[in-house]
Amino acid sequence: MWLQPRPPSPRFPQQEGPYLFSVFTDPDLRGRGVGTRVVRALVRTARDRGYARIELHATESGRGVYERLGFVATTQMRLTLHPKAGRRRPPHARSARRRSRGLS
Repeated sequence: MWLQPRPPSPRFPQQEGPYLFSVFTDPDLRGRGVGTRVVRALVRTARDRGYARIELHATESGRGVYERLGFVATTQMRLTLHPKAGRRRPPHARSARRRSRGLS
């Protein structure tokens, strides 16, 4: 669970909120309630710390676990500013590679 910075609003004045990410159950352990117990524990921790909501992005395979625990789908929109973002090397790394090839 990550405490994600977020802008406060009248309904949610806290400037951070719990976000679940990278929750993964080993395929050999799926269907045994392991993931459900982990998520329940994280929800309980967030609730005990006074947070009003908890968020995540669910994969199709995990959606059922979250829905059974009361999570609901919300609307979210995304605009990709750089289609290859995350896969590109920083400019200084590209320059170093070009120099090593004699292409400067």
